[in-house]
Parts: sequence; structure tokens; C-alpha cells
Amino acid sequence: MSNTKMTATERQTLAKLMKKAGDDGLIKVIRKEYDRQIQTKIYDAANHTVRVLFESKDEGNDVMTARDIAVLLQTDILAVREMTKSKAQKSSEHPIPFFKINGKMLRFSRPLIKAWLEELANEKPVFEGKKRRK
Repeated sequence: MSNTKMTATERQTLAKLMKKAGDDGLIKVIRKEYDRQIQTKIYDAANHTVRVLFESKDEGNDVMTARDIAVLLQTDILAVREMTKSKAQKSSEHPIPFFKINGKMLRFSRPLIKAWLEELANEKPVFEGKKRRK
């Protein structure tokens, strides 16, 4: 099974499995960690073992969250938040474009992020050669 959101059946199946395993609080932790940006895959093998995979997934909206950016850049949310701090914005040649809603909720515009990534990709890399000892 594969969805951007867990179906009710998947949630029930996973809840039953976790109760059998003795850890019903795990469902709450998983929901909190992955929020609604989750892709689940539940496999039931012939020998009655179950494998559940959780993957973060970009929601695809024009207004992106820090989690969406983290998934896109293949990093963690903390790294994304660091990129938006004033010190990083001032010191970077290409600061990440972002805005805040009500001064708190960090958001990103998908078209601006695409342009920012394109700008980074088109920049010529600067390689510094090894310094030789005299």
C-alpha cells in the first residue's frame, strides 16, 4: 500500500500491530514526527511478518513548510531553520528565500525556491587548490 496519507485501514492495521508489540504510543510519535507528509508502505509477507516503511514526502503545495524544504534538499528541518537565521542570510551569497506568517510560521514559495536552486546550480564552483608547503 502506498499513499501520501495513511488510510484509516492502514492506521488500524498499524495500531493493531503496535498493540500486539506492546507499544501503542508509537502511533502518536509517528504522527507527530511525520505530520501529514508521510508515505507508508505496509508489506505482509507469506510468513506473516509485516514490514512498515515511513518516508517523509513533500506535499507539492506552492507554499512550502520547513519539512517540505528539508525533504527537497535531503536534509533535516534544523538545517533548514539554520539557513533562515539572520546570520546565515547575511553571510550567504545566495540566501534562501522565505517568509514568516504572523512572525512565527516559517514558509517558502515553491517558485522562488526553484529559482534559488537553479541559481545555485548555474553558479560556477570555486575550487581552491591544495596549498603547498615551502
